[in-house]
Amino acid sequence: DFDVESVGTQDPYCHISSHHQEFKTRVHENGGKNPKWEQIFTMEVKSIYDDIVLTIKNSNLMGDEEIATLTLKLTNLVVNGGFDDWFEITKSGKAVGRFHLSSFWHPDGVV
Repeated sequence: DFDVESVGTQDPYCHISSHHQEFKTRVHENGGKNPKWEQIFTMEVKSIYDDIVLTIKNSNLMGDEEIATLTLKLTNLVVNGGFDDWFEITKSGKAVGRFHLSSFWHPDGVV
C-alpha cells in the first residue's frame, strides 16, 4: 500500500538521483496518495546509460520514510527528444502505485 503514515496524512516528496547529481522536490503537505510537485529540474547527462532513481518519501518529524522507488535508465528519458508517461513504482519489489514523469532532451548546444 502506498500509505506509510499511521496517523494523519502523508507529506510526500521525491528525491531524484543519478550518477553524480541529486535533486529534491518540495514536500507536498497533506499530499497523501496523490501528491503533485509539478517541478522542473535540469540534469546534466554524462552518460545516457546511467540510471536515474526516484525515491518517494514521507516527510516526518521522527525521520523520513521511504514510500516507493522507480529506477530508469537515462536512455528512457532521451529517446525521441523526451517523453510524457506513467511508470509503476514499487516498494520491496511490490507494485504500490504509479508515477507520472515528463522529460525533454536538449543535447549540449541545442536548445
